[in-house]
Amino acid sequence: MLRLIYRQRRRLIVGGFFGTLGLMMMVMDQFHVIGLSGEGLSGEGLSSEPAWIVAATLILTAILVWIGFMLAGAVIVLLLPNWRFMVEMIGIVMFANAAMNALFPWVFHIPFIGPLAPFILSMSFFALMYGELLDRFRLWLDYREQRSFVSPKSAQELWAELVPGAAPIEHHWDSLLYSMEPDPDDPDAYQVQYNHGVSLYEHQTMTFLQKDAPHYAKYHHVGEVDPKNRHLVEGTYEIRITPRAKGGCTVTFSDCRSLMLHRLALTVWFDDYLGDQTDHLRARHRGRSDWSLAGRFRRKIGQLS
Repeated sequence: MLRLIYRQRRRLIVGGFFGTLGLMMMVMDQFHVIGLSGEGLSGEGLSSEPAWIVAATLILTAILVWIGFMLAGAVIVLLLPNWRFMVEMIGIVMFANAAMNALFPWVFHIPFIGPLAPFILSMSFFALMYGELLDRFRLWLDYREQRSFVSPKSAQELWAELVPGAAPIEHHWDSLLYSMEPDPDDPDAYQVQYNHGVSLYEHQTMTFLQKDAPHYAKYHHVGEVDPKNRHLVEGTYEIRITPRAKGGCTVTFSDCRSLMLHRLALTVWFDDYLGDQTDHLRARHRGRSDWSLAGRFRRKIGQLS
């Protein structure tokens, strides 16, 4: 459970920061704060206090509010993982509404439009961040991550489990891997299918660039989709297995994806996608409860299949 919260740290921090900033701006505006001077804070509804007291109070209040936002976000992540994107969206929208109210207050007084302004702003930010609105502008981003975990298994066992094609498919760690057929034109390439449930399959061409059994493997993968956007699901994946003197091995994954759609890049970054994957494997290897999103998704697909 704590590992899942840790993997979601980026969205908790971002959501908490913008939510706190937005709420503080709303409170300051509510009290008609004018400014902070050497003599204190002036404004309607506030008495003049020494500047250091007011500053300390504001900072302490902001910290407490930020912690409150992050705790509330952690509850959403744990109880409603499919709605986890709301953590950062709520914070960003609160800040955007507070900023608009401070900079363009007249917008909220426009007949018919004013009362709907917060809703319109919320939908606009969702469309910009996670919708398909910006797909046509080709705002592509790269994704690079490296994560490690310690496994009690031997290097040979890990090689057979982690490297595609090193053992029969049913022994591969990823239960989504449905088929893997050798490419007749390239001995290092495979035509791969990943099962996403309800008869939906993801097709890839997987080409091994390096192999040093049972310690290192690197392969290139590209999705077989429309030729115009093949590169949107293209990248390299590295697996490094290092035996430990005390037994077991350290497994290091490196994931590099090029030119991802911005909404997909945001999703994998906020989710710490590769780290979540290592948590799934760590839980399996040590026989512990699996709270990872990767494990949850694979169990769901297993039920649908």
